[in-house]
This record gives sequence, structure tokens and C-alpha cells, in this order.
Amino acid sequence: MLHFLRTFFSRYSLHVILLPVFFIASKYTQYAGLLNIKTTMGAWLLVTLILLVLLFALNFFWRSLLKSAAVITCLSFGFLFFGDLRISLQNSNFLHFLAAYKFLLPVLAAVYILLLMHIKKRNTIAKLTQYLNLFLLLVCCIEAIKIIVQNKQLHRAGEPELLTSILNDRIKKQLPDIYYIVPDAYPSTSYQSEVLHSDNTAFDDSLQSKGFRVLANSKSNYNRTIFSILGTFNMDYLQWLNHEQEISSKDFNRSLQEINNARLFRFLKENNYNFVNLSIFDFNNQPALRKELFLSATTYEMIFRFTFWIYFSRDINYHWLTDKKTHLKKNQVDLYTPLKTYSAKVVDSLLKMDDRQRPQPSFVYAHLSFPHYPYFYDSAGKPYPNESIFTDSMITDKRKFAGYIKYANQKLLRIISAIQEKNTRNKVIIIQSDHGIADLDTTSKQDAFRNYSAFYFSDHNYQMLYDSMSNINTFRIILNKYFDQKLQLLPDSSTYTLFR
Repeated sequence: MLHFLRTFFSRYSLHVILLPVFFIASKYTQYAGLLNIKTTMGAWLLVTLILLVLLFALNFFWRSLLKSAAVITCLSFGFLFFGDLRISLQNSNFLHFLAAYKFLLPVLAAVYILLLMHIKKRNTIAKLTQYLNLFLLLVCCIEAIKIIVQNKQLHRAGEPELLTSILNDRIKKQLPDIYYIVPDAYPSTSYQSEVLHSDNTAFDDSLQSKGFRVLANSKSNYNRTIFSILGTFNMDYLQWLNHEQEISSKDFNRSLQEINNARLFRFLKENNYNFVNLSIFDFNNQPALRKELFLSATTYEMIFRFTFWIYFSRDINYHWLTDKKTHLKKNQVDLYTPLKTYSAKVVDSLLKMDDRQRPQPSFVYAHLSFPHYPYFYDSAGKPYPNESIFTDSMITDKRKFAGYIKYANQKLLRIISAIQEKNTRNKVIIIQSDHGIADLDTTSKQDAFRNYSAFYFSDHNYQMLYDSMSNINTFRIILNKYFDQKLQLLPDSSTYTLFR
């Protein structure tokens, strides 16, 4: 039997067929179930057909199917997994210098030239064929095991704690409208004082006069919007996020998928809540008011993202744009300017909202693009011209940032007044930024978590809140207070993530 297998694996180039299987299976496990199955199978068929066409084209000249197959498999392996190889080298403690294109490309070229010379001069490549077959069969089996384990883990994954969806009549009659308003990257009052040398106590005092409780030392759990929002709405930390490595598009896309069906939304939906989406994310299958396209990708984009040509072109284009300031500025104007219209729509929608028009309680998620850079307005609401906004100091201009926060304060106070005037139902109003900002001083990563949190409860009973609370516990407290749940509060911690 062993002799038969050795002979079989030496005579037939199964590796050409196994390589597309391994490539697609590895992407399927890498992206943790995010890929559309139909499109994924189409991608597998496309790769397989391309390799077979190349195989028969090369065989037409070489007249050796085994040699042609070995060349196609080796070259295609490097092409399909180029980005993965480069990232592995970048993360290596000893070989990271090889990730530079000036080293990596010549080394790969030399390896392939030597390999081609070796294959061409040999009379037989039975052993190489055998090794390629066994290697790709082994890695395909490993990926198959990974897929089975992943599916079992997803199947077993339940809620971290039980939520009681059946509420008594007393609680149902008192269910509040919940307004969750997120001013993006709004820093804490203490941060504004220490870093921006700006006094924000007037805004705190205005909120307190309207019945709010402002948390003095609140913090976010993540430094990136998408992870912070997902953790808040799932009321739990992202256990699957690998904090020891740089995050990738896979993590963004998984977060997008989970936000749409977050734990909080499932619970509120079971209790007949109406949903209003004024945000950058789809949730409860309601489309975003303005979707952040850079956070998502199609199945094809995810599968082929790290292949040589796409990965290399993306890197070259990025470095070219950063070297050409005029092109970079135009790119910034095109990317950021629509945020002005988006935030104006969110503010206008909140000002016009009237709960008397809705018989059932509502959950309103409004995500404002301010005071995150670019800083479009000064403290009085006067717009800056583009040439003053999109400069080298677009992010780090402390004076403009402080002024933009004052502008944001005026908008937030108008929104709160409008909501409070319509007081026919119990209300929860939460002003909570997704994170702080560390871009002004990249050495102080903790600044990224110094966010702003203020709560309004109709009964003004704030005993469940505490000053050092993080976003992860926001809706645990709301559900305990208004829905008679028994959720334990989680330890407040923060994780800084880097994007590759």
C-alpha cells in the first residue's frame, strides 16, 4: 500500500488541483465565516481554471506535464500567498528586514530562477512531485480540521449570560426611549484641560443643569470606532480579537457583521422596540445613513487581498500618494468632505424627532462625525476653507480641535433640549464617545481611551453609575435598571490595536 501511494504521488501532479483548494480553504478559515459561500466557490473555480490553462500552455512548450505542473504550482504559490509571506516576515523578530521590497523581491526572484533551472535540467522530478503532492495534501487536511473546529465553536457559542426577554406588565409600561448619541473621538474634560488647554466645564455644567450625570473618568475599551461600538452593543469584550498582532480587514469585516446582529439589538427587538439608525453601521438589518466603505470588502476583495499583484499595487499606490502631496490632499477632500453633510443630516433628524409619533418605545443610535478631524468649523460655527482644513497639521492642530469641540457642544446641547422637550415617555439619553484621541501625541496611547460619557435618566436615579465606568458596561447598567436584568458588570479594561 505504501509503495502504491509513493508511486501514485510521484506520477500524478495532484498539487495543481490541491493548491486552489488550500488557498480558498485558508482564506475561509482566515476570515472566520465572513465569506459568501457561492462567491467563494466561484473564486476557487476561477483559480483552478487559470492554473489549468497555464499548465497546458506551458506543457505545449516543455512537453513534460510533471515539470510544467511543478513550475506552475511553485510560481502560483508565491503569487497567491505573497502578502501573507510578507506580513509573516514583518512580524518576525529575526527576519523582519527581509520584508522590505528591496530584499524580498530579489530573494524571491533568485529562488524561482534557481528552482526553474533545477527543474529544467533534471530528467525526472518524481521526488519533487511527490513532495509537492504530500505537502499540499497535508495543509489541505489541516485547513479542513480548522474549518470543522471553527464551525463547532460557532455552534457551541452561546450568550455569555442569559437575558430574560419576558418582562412583566409593570416593566413594559415603563420601558424608555433610548437615545445613544456618539460624538466621534470626543475626549474627556480632563484631557481637554491637560492637552488642549481648553476649559470644557461650561459644557459639563450645562448637561448637569439638564439633569445629566457626567462621568469624570470614563474610558473606552478600544481605540477604534468599530471595535468600541461592537463591544458596547454586545456588552462584552471581543474575545476573538488577537490583541498581540496587528488587526486586519478580517477583523473589521467580522465586526461589521456582528454589529448588525448585536446582542443588545436582539434583546430590544424581542421587546418590540422601534429602531432608528442614524449611524455609519448597518444594525438590526437597517441600512446605515452613511456607510464607511473602507471598513468593508466584498468576498472577492477579501480572498485576493494578499495576492502578489493586488498587495504590491496597493502598497506602491499608497507610497506614491503619500509622496505626492497634491494628490493626497485631493484624496482627503474627496474622502472627508461628505462627513459635513452626513453630520448635518444626523443633527437635523434628531432635532425633528418626536416620540409622540411612535406608539412603541424606540432605540435611536446617532453617530456624529464631529469632533473627529478634519475640523470643518471654528468654535462659533464658521466654516474653514478647504485650504485651511486639509493641511499637514489637519490632525494635530490643537487650537482647531478645541474650537471644533466647542462647535460640537453647541450642537449636542440643541439636540438634548429638543429630545427633552418631548417628554411623553421615560427617556434614557446617553452622550458617549467611542474613544478619545491619541493622534496629537502618538507616544501617549492611553489618551485614546479618555472618552466622554454623560447619562440622562428620567427618574434622575444614577446610583448604578460610577465615574470610572467603561463603555462595555453601559447597556449592562441600562438593562439592569430598566429591564430588570441581572447582568454582572465586567472589569473595565482597554486594548490598543494597530491596523496593518
